[in-house]
Amino acid sequence: AEVEGSSRAAAYMPTFDEAMAVGASKRAAHDAGLAMVNKIHFDYQNVTNADELLRLTGGFHIWATRAYPLYAELLATRPGFIRVLD
Repeated sequence: AEVEGSSRAAAYMPTFDEAMAVGASKRAAHDAGLAMVNKIHFDYQNVTNADELLRLTGGFHIWATRAYPLYAELLATRPGFIRVLD
């Protein structure tokens, strides 16, 4: 749980700090930080009917269905990211 908290804090704090630096309220900065945490740390408890159906046909589908769109967005907005993967 401690590692999980550290990982989430590492995603939250830079986003919170950026929002505060551009004049966002603490509430808006907090919301932005939480949105970033939820974007990159997938919620395996929040499943749809489609997730339940896919669970029956194969494992790890939740990660794949959440991660591929995230990586596509990262590659589209930060093309240099591909160098990290190389």
